[in-house]
Amino acid sequence: MIEASDPVDPVAKHLAEGEAALVLVESLLLTLIAKGVLTVDEVVQTVESVTAVKRQIAADSKERALSALAAGLLSRISRSLEAVPQDGSDLL
Repeated sequence: MIEASDPVDPVAKHLAEGEAALVLVESLLLTLIAKGVLTVDEVVQTVESVTAVKRQIAADSKERALSALAAGLLSRISRSLEAVPQDGSDLL
């Protein structure tokens, strides 16, 4: 485990934080579907809305490449969620 006193490349730390956040949110979404709190369609619609916003930000910002990459990741998450059974079976 990396200790706070260990030197860590700031870029690597930022990437690790982003990856951890992404995995956590995906897991939470799947748990909410499995427990019947949200439907697959509701989650997919939410992710698609966020994707559309991110694509608009990409078109309007200086960080176009980064925003476009994020939008691509969100699109892949949305497609992956579309494959989840509507009742959330097999998730937990």
